[in-house]
Amino acid sequence: MKQYFNFFPNITPWILFIFFAQLLFLDLEFRYPNSDMQPLEILMESEQEAVNNSSWSIRKGPLLRLNDLKNMKEELDISIIPQDGVPESTIERLSRIIFGQKLLISFLIFLIVLCISSYVSWIANTWFSITLNKTLHWIGLIFTFSHLMKSLAFVTVSSLAIFLSIYFLLQFIFLIFSYKSINRQKKNKLTYEILKHTSELDEEGKKPTQTVEVRPFRMAYHFTIIILVGLLLGNFFYIPLFLLQKHYSNEFTILLLFMVFALCVFYIRNYYYLSKENINSKWQGILASVSYLQYKFLKNLAMGIGATLLLIIFVSVLFMILVLNSDALKNPNLGIIEKSAEF
Repeated sequence: MKQYFNFFPNITPWILFIFFAQLLFLDLEFRYPNSDMQPLEILMESEQEAVNNSSWSIRKGPLLRLNDLKNMKEELDISIIPQDGVPESTIERLSRIIFGQKLLISFLIFLIVLCISSYVSWIANTWFSITLNKTLHWIGLIFTFSHLMKSLAFVTVSSLAIFLSIYFLLQFIFLIFSYKSINRQKKNKLTYEILKHTSELDEEGKKPTQTVEVRPFRMAYHFTIIILVGLLLGNFFYIPLFLLQKHYSNEFTILLLFMVFALCVFYIRNYYYLSKENINSKWQGILASVSYLQYKFLKNLAMGIGATLLLIIFVSVLFMILVLNSDALKNPNLGIIEKSAEF
């Protein structure tokens, strides 16, 4: 029986891949028969989707819905409509919805790539495969549990909700068993460990010993070069980018995506040549390098979130201490201000 459980981590990434892809393209919505739709929700319905009082409906997902929202916003922004007739609140709300849909699409695409990366790292038996797969399992458990609760809320009005509740419950149990079987399959021979050693050296701050003698003239020369390079970058790179972002937001988005893609390709190429091993094929090495890039992104993201939370807690504690001190100074029963005035 255990050998079947040990096979679960090989299947889990593809189950979650289908699950996240479905969330990207389709949206299954439940509603109570007597509930009314909001005016903006009626506008968001396409012509092919009939608005009815059924207990459930299949609508377009965020990827397909984004184009309709953009077309709707362009129709409201046209100059033919008088200035007094433009519903500013509706346009602002549409802009916020479009921005939220873009974030959701980016997040779901990231999760889809994470499913592929987790599977490749697990098959290649990389040293970071356990961490990557555990992260994917935790995200899958959170999404599955939320959809399970959503389906359970409508079991009294729809038979489809009962079926989906059973399905999500089975998927939740499957993910738990798959998560437990990850630690049982730790193998002795792990691949791509050179990336692990390189990462540990970077985190420990180790660097080559200094062999060049430090001189004041050399320091001034390097400082001048840094200042000149900064001026050139600021005038010929950063300022044009700022103006491009201000006046041509769509073109700037395309340029930004291209630059991010080029940077990812640069890192993947370096990871591939750094960890090139004869036991793996070329494509497996490239995919493993992509997996390692996503692992580094998740690790840095977790560290950034943790540092941000610590900073928020630190600032909040300082603010509370400041408020308590100011209240103590203003308290007439203590008489601190009067006593200090005597001196």
